Amino acid sequence: MRIRTRDDVILIQVGAEEFGDPARLEDAFEHIIKNLQRRPMVVDLTPVKYIPSLGIAVIMAIQGLSQLRRSRVAFAGLQPAVWKSLQTVGVLDLLSIYALVEEALLDLRPTT
Repeated sequence: MRIRTRDDVILIQVGAEEFGDPARLEDAFEHIIKNLQRRPMVVDLTPVKYIPSLGIAVIMAIQGLSQLRRSRVAFAGLQPAVWKSLQTVGVLDLLSIYALVEEALLDLRPTT
C-alpha cells in the first residue's frame, strides 16, 4: 500500500497482494480514515486485476467508515474483472467510481 497526498487529497494505491489479507487491509484503512480529518481520499485500484468476495467487503467497509467520518472517498482505476465483481453483487451505485485516478483527484480536490 502506497499513501501520498496530492492537492490535499489522500491518494492510496492498493496492490493486489493487499487483498490477500482482507482483515489487515480493513484495519489499515480504518486507521487511515480515522486520521483523515475529513480530507477526501482516492483509492487507486489500478494494480488489482481480481478481487475476492472478502475484498468487496473491505471496499464496502471503507465506504461505510468514510461516511461515518464524513469524508469523501472515491475508487479509481478499476480493472474489468474488479468492475464486473462489484457489478455482480450490486454495489456500483453505492460507490464513487472513476475510470482514472487523475479524474478522481480533480473532482475530490477541495476548493478554496
